[in-house]
Amino acid sequence: MVNTAATIVVSIHWNLCMGTIAPHAEKQPHLLPLLQQLAEFQLCGEFMLTEVGHGLDARNIETTATLSPDGTHFDLHTPSAAAAKSMPPATPLGGVPKVAVVFAQIVVDGKQQGVRGFVVHLTNGPSMCEGVTATLLPQRPGSRPIDHAVTSFNHVKVDRDCLLGDIEQTESDRQSFFDQIHRVSVGGLALSLCNVPALKACAYLAATFSQQRMVISPSTRAPVPIMSFPTQYGPIISTMAQAAVMETMGHFAISAFMTPKLPEPLRHAIVCVFKATVTQATQRHLIELTDRCGWRGLFAFNRISEMQLALKGNSIAEGDVLVLCISRSLTHTGTSLPSLR
Repeated sequence: MVNTAATIVVSIHWNLCMGTIAPHAEKQPHLLPLLQQLAEFQLCGEFMLTEVGHGLDARNIETTATLSPDGTHFDLHTPSAAAAKSMPPATPLGGVPKVAVVFAQIVVDGKQQGVRGFVVHLTNGPSMCEGVTATLLPQRPGSRPIDHAVTSFNHVKVDRDCLLGDIEQTESDRQSFFDQIHRVSVGGLALSLCNVPALKACAYLAATFSQQRMVISPSTRAPVPIMSFPTQYGPIISTMAQAAVMETMGHFAISAFMTPKLPEPLRHAIVCVFKATVTQATQRHLIELTDRCGWRGLFAFNRISEMQLALKGNSIAEGDVLVLCISRSLTHTGTSLPSLR
């Protein structure tokens, strides 16, 4: 919560980018030096799945990776404006070279063979790599500056070794796709956990302000802190209590998510239930805490409105949470989960 922009960068870098590449390193050892560079932050990792025209229907992305006739490389291409990747930070701002896991439809001999991930270099530090274009998006209100962008590829030559996994599918298209993007669910849970320290921090900020802000008591004519009024301390206590409950729920969700051999649809359902619960509750509490700080709550130094707007992004980070809850409804029953103590 110290820096909401850094939280976004680290989450994409460590969980989505490195987490997607790492499982392939055993069969593709040439990826190990890349992972080492990412671990040392010599490179900044990005994750490019969503497209301008394809959000929750990501299985239908339009970006293509066409295998060359000699089988040595792929031609990565954005065929339309709707196929541009959004909205990972992909510009040279900051001067750190960037590499991304880019998802595309594999095309072999004119036929699509499903969605796969590729390791693609975006910037070399000061400038974009050849064929890669990133258009900086407008700044998000309230949150710390970050270079969210729309990225496209103009016939970028990608070596065959940059493909994560095999060209041939051994599973159904649907299962193969979910295996490819398995870190998205982990990120949904991990990012949602940020709501817990945010609630604690904002309750502390509101309480500190309420203890320092004085008004004249109509009965004693002496200064009293506004913290003495139920309308002021009530929302703060409620927020602290909510944070405690969310923390317990978070431990349960993590334990349940990591249950061995848990069916994948149930794993997704755990994330959706936790995310929907905490994101909605957090927004409600932080809006009220901002109100309790008066005009000071509108300014950046207060931090509460910043956290509220930054965490708002979490509610759509993997797609509309309401739609996800519907589409990932439980299809498995009878699976035992850790008890909530």
